[in-house]
Amino acid sequence: MLKSLLATAALIALGTAATAQVTAEGLVARYQAEGHDRIEVAVGPTQIEVGTIRDGIKTETVYDRATGSVLERESGPAGNYRIDRGVEIETSGEDFVGRDDDDDRELASLDDQHDRDQDARDDQHDRDQDARDDQHDREQDARDDQHDRDQDARDDN
Repeated sequence: MLKSLLATAALIALGTAATAQVTAEGLVARYQAEGHDRIEVAVGPTQIEVGTIRDGIKTETVYDRATGSVLERESGPAGNYRIDRGVEIETSGEDFVGRDDDDDRELASLDDQHDRDQDARDDQHDRDQDARDDQHDREQDARDDQHDRDQDARDDN
């Protein structure tokens, strides 16, 4: 009985450790220990965003403050991004994952509408141009026919 109680307590402790609250200071210490050159931390109401640079790779990770779970992670070449060593911590009034999703969807919707409007204008322009070309062709055909009739009349005389 005692062994199963200890095993249960150990499992609970492991589960708690995996979902422990994270702090900006704790994340900075972790990333410094891993050798990151640049660490920028933004603390939101329920999330912490950490941007780091190590070995020319820029990584941005968003953590849930209560559980420590990674909500989002992106990485890529640091490029011309500022790579001076150091740590910056700031506070944000907004969270990071999902904060701009509505704005992004709205902008994408506006872009889609703009594209549809432009396509419709292009299609109308093409139809108008085709109609002008058809009219020009009919007029040219009529002139050619008249020319041929005139030529035939001269040949007959």
